[in-house]
Amino acid sequence: MAQIEFPVYKPLPPVQRVPPPPIQTWEPQKRERISEQPVQQLETNVIAKFVIQKATVNGKDYSEHYVTNEACLVVYTEKDSKEIFFANYLPLSKSISTGTMINPELSSKAATSTSYKTQTSKFKWSFSNSYDNIKGIADVHLLKIYTNEGTSFSCTISSKDTFLKFTGQMENPNDN
Repeated sequence: MAQIEFPVYKPLPPVQRVPPPPIQTWEPQKRERISEQPVQQLETNVIAKFVIQKATVNGKDYSEHYVTNEACLVVYTEKDSKEIFFANYLPLSKSISTGTMINPELSSKAATSTSYKTQTSKFKWSFSNSYDNIKGIADVHLLKIYTNEGTSFSCTISSKDTFLKFTGQMENPNDN
């Protein structure tokens, strides 16, 4: 039986340990909103506008309410701010839920012979409501589907006790 010789390794010098940086905690920015002031009256730059055609709240159909109030989802910036905002806006009832988009993640899929081009945006939304003064954090998933007839969208917004789902058409903000 042959004997196997194993190489002899010299011990490595000790590694100097560097303490990790402290974990930063995130606090949502407190922003006071004027509840009667709709998005269009602020000094804003609308990046994208999504006109809601169908809406459910916790599985119940609220499409008529959203359509008759000309509801839309809006992505915008405010003058002199580097933050990006997201809003669920019902102009006829003067109702808005708005706040900053946190850690947006964007992904795209190219069109194929069997599917349209899509773009997905996922982000945390630090929102406040004009109609009940509730503030919170929600998860938002926005899917844009680029078709020959225009851009359709599907958006879900989920917070601790509410699940909203909207579908409709994206509008070019420069058309208004």
